[in-house]
Amino acid sequence: MVVFVIIIAIIAIIIVVKVSSKRNKEKLSGYYKSAAEHERNGNYDQAINDYNKALQLDSDPNYTRYKERGDLYRKTGNYDQAIADYNQAISSAKNYIEKQDNQYEKARKAAAELGKDGWGNFYYDRSKENRSITEYKRNIAECLSLRGEMNDKNGNKTQAMADYDEAIKSFKNLGTDEDLISCADVNIKKGNKEQALEIYNKLIWEFNKDFKEDTTDFLKLYSLCQICVKAGDYDKAIANLETLLKFNQDNVQDYDDVKVLKDTQAKAREELDAVKKMTAASS
Repeated sequence: MVVFVIIIAIIAIIIVVKVSSKRNKEKLSGYYKSAAEHERNGNYDQAINDYNKALQLDSDPNYTRYKERGDLYRKTGNYDQAIADYNQAISSAKNYIEKQDNQYEKARKAAAELGKDGWGNFYYDRSKENRSITEYKRNIAECLSLRGEMNDKNGNKTQAMADYDEAIKSFKNLGTDEDLISCADVNIKKGNKEQALEIYNKLIWEFNKDFKEDTTDFLKLYSLCQICVKAGDYDKAIANLETLLKFNQDNVQDYDDVKVLKDTQAKAREELDAVKKMTAASS
């Protein structure tokens, strides 16, 4: 009888724990959704309040949650809190990378013991993990850049320059076109306009060459337009934006690309108006 009662009690505890866990997950999801909705509507203080509730409840928050709240603090001018959240995001992302590196080393040793078949699986699994690690490294670089901006606004120039330098190095090491654009953007923040222009102009040359080889790549053309604006070459930006707006569904090869094209053209129209205003203001 005693054993039966103990078993019933254990089952009851398990059920309570599971129900409680499910409710917590639902509350957590609700807070994050509510925060996103408030942010979309420009209600930053309410969004921060929802993030605070969510992060108190979240036992293992993704580093992006701290970055998102940090961005809200940045928008409300609370730079110290923004820096604290960017620090937490950087620390969490670095911990993840370290954990993956440790798992990688264990997997490498196990694969070596298994021989040829083991190495084949090892390289396949590592290639998938590399994509995740690259994204974490990219977000660390973004947080470093944003932390530098906050330190700059707080008057901490020395720390700001150190943050910018680390962000520039990180983006350079990642090396994609997107990362090089970010690298140039950080150089602008740092006051290195000449270095930024050198990167922009190099990318403009490469993007021009790529677009000539594939004149249906409207996303590449849009990226070229944006870089031209950053480089201050407004005439070239206007010409490329106008070319982009002439695209139609016959210029794309995939049905799914039609929606992407329309969305890109909507952004291009707004950007074209903005560039023309900048051109008029500077003349």
